[in-house]
Amino acid sequence: MKKLAFIIGNSYFHNKSLEYIDIILAFSMVGTEIGVFFISKGVLQVLKNNDRKLSSFETNRKKLYEMLLFYGIKLFYVCEEDLKNNKRFDLKFLFPVMIKSSSKIRKIISKYNLTLNI
Repeated sequence: MKKLAFIIGNSYFHNKSLEYIDIILAFSMVGTEIGVFFISKGVLQVLKNNDRKLSSFETNRKKLYEMLLFYGIKLFYVCEEDLKNNKRFDLKFLFPVMIKSSSKIRKIISKYNLTLNI
């Protein structure tokens, strides 16, 4: 089975914000093992804002990620150093993720057949 890694390096304020979810869902239909990696500013996409209730945008984003879980995509990785670099120590996530060091993430990504940077 082919393995496909999606690397998300932009915050959700980026103009392509959540279009990658459609791409991931499309690839999930062909029986590909998928891993989603949140690095750099991409780590901001998985964090829950703890200061207030979820905004409608965050609620919609959470539902989209839950849809990925429904379609069997369960490998979500977040870079530990990038959480620290973005001064995020409030580790409450919108969905289950695995926090790994950048070296561990590079090692995991190297085992994938194809990598897409989004």
